Amino acid sequence: MSRNVRAIFTCEISGVFQVMDRAAPCPLQQPAKAGPQNRTTIPERRQSEHGRPTVRLPGINLRIDLSDARPCWSNAVSSRAKIVLTAGTLALCLLGPAMAADLSPTYNDPPAFQWSGAYVGVHGGTAFTKMPNPFADRNGFSGGVQVGYNQQMGPAVLGAEIEGSYLGGAEHNVQGGKIKEKWRGAAKAKAGLSFDQTLLFGTGGVALTKFDKADNLSSSDGWKVGYLVGAGIEQGFAGGLSAKVEYDYVRTPGVETTSALGAAKTTIGSHELKAGINYRF
Repeated sequence: MSRNVRAIFTCEISGVFQVMDRAAPCPLQQPAKAGPQNRTTIPERRQSEHGRPTVRLPGINLRIDLSDARPCWSNAVSSRAKIVLTAGTLALCLLGPAMAADLSPTYNDPPAFQWSGAYVGVHGGTAFTKMPNPFADRNGFSGGVQVGYNQQMGPAVLGAEIEGSYLGGAEHNVQGGKIKEKWRGAAKAKAGLSFDQTLLFGTGGVALTKFDKADNLSSSDGWKVGYLVGAGIEQGFAGGLSAKVEYDYVRTPGVETTSALGAAKTTIGSHELKAGINYRF
């Protein structure tokens, strides 16, 4: 029982394999020598009819041409070792790209910054009555606390905030004298547009301001309700911290005062410029 196997495999240790098709038939298989049954038959190395050194495997008419191997193959290496190395190198060439693909590192984009959640914070600045100098003597330094909640939907951010501020006695002129702003509480809605860690927002709501009488007044309203509009920018940082700068305009109509000139009602317009720090949780 014999087959004509026409493939001759030429292998180089560098991993470059060439398959050469020979038209000449392989020599017939030589029968194994008689010996003990447990003796292993060793592949025979011989010269082919073309004068090329070949290795013949028992059982099939397959020869492996070793004549084109580079000089790095040592003559002392057995034919069986060459076959094993050839098979191992071929396996590495076939499996190497797949293994490299499996081991290649993956990169995931960092999660986008989120403005959603509750927060608390503090603020400080100045309350003033006229532009353009907010630090004139008639103005007062302000400070206070705020608590709020934001909900982010895509780049849009909606929220609500309650704040309380000490206004430092900012003065306003009224008929026959002056009054001072002392305290203010505000409930505000917020709407903004986020650019990752930067938030541009507008705000609006109601403000409750405490007024005290000052020069030449015999009486004044205490707490008066007005409305508030404003805008600001907030920058987020790691750890839930953010810093903001905000401007608010508060208009309080119908503030009643009494002086030597009699009773009067005045609409008070107040400005507040402040910076603050918030902590989200």
